[in-house]
Order: sequence, then structure tokens, then C-alpha cells
Amino acid sequence: MIIESLLIREGFYEKVFTFSKHNNLVYSKNNSRGKTTLLRLLLYSLGYSIPSTQRFIFKNCTTEVKLITDSGKDVIVVRPSSDYVVLSIDDVQRTICLPDDKNQLDKVLFEISNDLVLNNLLGTFYLDQEKGWTLLNRGTVIGSIHFNIEELIQGLSNKDCSELKEQEIKLNRELTRYLQVSNVKKYRESLDKESGSIITERFDNEIDVSIAQKQLELNDVKTELSRIDRVLRDNRQVRSYVEDLKLRVRMPNGESLLVTPERVIDLDDSIDFLIAKRRIKAAENRQLSNELNELIRKKQNLEEPSVVNVESITDIFDSMVLQLPLTQVDVESAIENLRDEIKRIRDLIVEATRKGNDVVTSLHGNIVKYASELGIERSIYSAESYLFTSNLKVLSGALLHKIVFSFRLAYIQEIKNKYGIKLPIILDSPSGKELDRNNVEKMMEILSRDFSDHQLIIASINKYTLSELNVIELKSSLMEDAQLCEQN
Repeated sequence: MIIESLLIREGFYEKVFTFSKHNNLVYSKNNSRGKTTLLRLLLYSLGYSIPSTQRFIFKNCTTEVKLITDSGKDVIVVRPSSDYVVLSIDDVQRTICLPDDKNQLDKVLFEISNDLVLNNLLGTFYLDQEKGWTLLNRGTVIGSIHFNIEELIQGLSNKDCSELKEQEIKLNRELTRYLQVSNVKKYRESLDKESGSIITERFDNEIDVSIAQKQLELNDVKTELSRIDRVLRDNRQVRSYVEDLKLRVRMPNGESLLVTPERVIDLDDSIDFLIAKRRIKAAENRQLSNELNELIRKKQNLEEPSVVNVESITDIFDSMVLQLPLTQVDVESAIENLRDEIKRIRDLIVEATRKGNDVVTSLHGNIVKYASELGIERSIYSAESYLFTSNLKVLSGALLHKIVFSFRLAYIQEIKNKYGIKLPIILDSPSGKELDRNNVEKMMEILSRDFSDHQLIIASINKYTLSELNVIELKSSLMEDAQLCEQN
């Protein structure tokens, strides 16, 4: 995949960043000029759930990225909202909801159909300045996006570990419940110390729990409705504001053009999308309200003449907690047993993933190769099991930096071997605090030699020796020299 350009539209202003298909450096002489924001916005424009930076709120802007897939398709992805993108291929558009249908978008962009690979793809080609250079084989890539090497390898080698994974998920759910029970026991002990402030009468447990749960569901829907109404209000205010300003823009041919709401790109589509979404949530609100009222009526019939105060959910909860027969020793024992079983299942997943797997052999071989070139071969175990290591405590500073780099290059190489596609390589601040210039130059040499057919995008305050280098310099801020938006 080759990213050709990224347009960022904020308010009435927009700026276009153009990328080379070879090497790109997002550069500034000083920090805090928008380099990291630009890389994150690039990924945000591709549909990822990327958190905003401190000085730039992503949901307040519209992005448009133009790219070419490995099969040569010209693709445009417009993201006018955090909730969806508009995908255009050969002038045919489709709207994709986020994050639910993110993999449907990725299958088009990366031309990979395996969900396990897609779920872990960002962790192969993007190294964020905060967590990226410490993420080896499991953990957080950025925000809520995670990476898991077992899942990636299973996807690349078509290994089916779904039954073991389902067991792990089930056990984790059970562990979560037991941990909650343990917390409830501690909470109950605090209630026992109080006097006169807790309702102690016994309710019918089943209907009380149903009322409390239904109220919580209703509150969630009302919160979402409020959010949608707020966004709709803001969009409509923009429409009114544009009409009142009576702005005119000069066209390339010298003529002036009145700026009207109809000429503001994506405004009507965004409003229509939100209105449709509000209708769905409003229907849910009505249904939940009816169900809650029915539960309250049943409760009243059971306990006439008393009336349930639905708003005092905490009182109902406290009363139920006081009636629970909890034995802390049994709970702690169950928690310990569940943790042991989860570890056993995870070991089985690793073993099933590793056994007789050519992908594991290839990955390990490339990791050792790149580690040797960076002078850290003694830190890489010869056994293939090192791919799945969790022992990172002995790694730190420059050593961890170079090992992570070796792992990531091996992932990218293996994906190319499997699918024949060339992922972009996006590096934020590759010059770690403890890396000397010689180590950084070795990293650049490897990229130039083995990944010259990949698009490279680096953000840094340092300059590197790379051929055909396209430099995007940010002097003061990301949106410096932004232009007034062009209107259709």
C-alpha cells in the first residue's frame, strides 16, 4: 500500500500533506510541532481508533487520505466523524461504520482477508513514540488497539486455536466475576460498619436485579441520545453560521463564489447519518422505558402498597449485598485456581501455535538476522520459543529498542512472504534516548536494503541518510499555512 496524500480539514481551513512512495521524513527542529499528531491523524484517517493528541482533537476535523493498494486500486477514504468513513473506489462509494466494521475496511485497504492478521496488523508496521518501542510480542500498540503474536502467527499459518481461545475467554470471564465477588465482600464489610443508613428489608432478588439492570441500560441509551443531539446541534449551528456569514471565496478563474451550507463538503451526509442513528437509539429508549415500567408495575403488585424508588439503585444494591453469604477464603482459592488454569490454557495455545510451524521458524530466523546486524545477537535466544517470551524485565534502553525493531521487521517481512503485499513502515521517533548515531544508521541501512520497496514514513527531530527522501517540515504547528477550504 502506498499513501499518496492526507488532507486535514479543521473548521474553514484545510491542509494537504503529500507523501513519496519511497522515503518520507516528518521533520521539525524542535519537539511539539505536530509530528506525532500527523502520524496519528494518518492512521485515524484509515479508520483506526487513535487517541487525539493534547493540542489537536481528531473528532473535530475531517480527514481524506488517498492511497494505492498493492493490486493498483486507487482508493479514497474520507473520515468526517469518529463513527464512520466513506470509502471510494473507482467513484463507487460505500459508508463503513466504525469500529464495528473496521475489518471490512482493512480488507479493502490491505487486501488481506484473515481477521486474526488484520486485528494485529497495526502492531507490525507502526511504532508509536510512547509504547511502540517497548512493544515486543504482546501488549498495547496505541489507545485501545492491542497486538498478540500468537494470533498473528495463527492467522499467517492458518492454525485453528479457536477452541482453546474460547476456553481462555470463558475462564477470564469467570475470573472477572470472582474478582468482583471479592470486591463485593470487602464492600459488604464496609457496609456492616455503618448503622441506620442501609435499607435492610428483603426484596425479591430476581425482579430487583432486573429493575437495576434495565435502569442502567436505559441510562446508557439516554447518554448516547444526548451525545447525538449535541453533535446534531453543533452541525446545525455550523449550517446557520455559514448562512449568516455570507462568505465569498475566489475561484481559480477569478470569479467569486458564495459559501452556502450545500457547498460545505460532507455536512449533509454527516447530519443524515446522525439522524438515522438517532432514530435507532430513540426506538431503543422507548422499548427500554416500556420494559422498565412493566417491571416496576410487577414489583408494585408483589409488594403492595410499597412503591419501588427506581432512582435509589444504590440502596437496592446495598440491601442485596448484605444478604449474600460470602466466604472470602473460598473466593480467593477459586481465583488462584482460575489463574493457574488460564496460564495452562495459554501455554497450550503457544504450543499449538509453535508446533511444526514454518512461520515460527521464518520469523525467528529473521529476528536473529536483524539482531545480529545490530550487534545484539547474544540477547536473542537460539530457541524458537523466544518469539513468545514474556521475560522483558532484563531488557531496557537501547537493547530493548533494537530487539523491538528486529521483531517488527520480521513481522513485516513474513506478511510480505505470505501475501505478497508491502506494508507501509511508520516510525515515530526511532532515535531512542540511549541509541547512538551508529545504531540509528544501521537501522536505516537495513530499511534501505531489505525494505526499499516499502513506503517509509518517519517522524523525528533528527535527519537520516535515506535515498529519495521527501521532507515534510513543520516549523511551528501542524496546520501552519493552512488554506481556506475549497468548495464544490
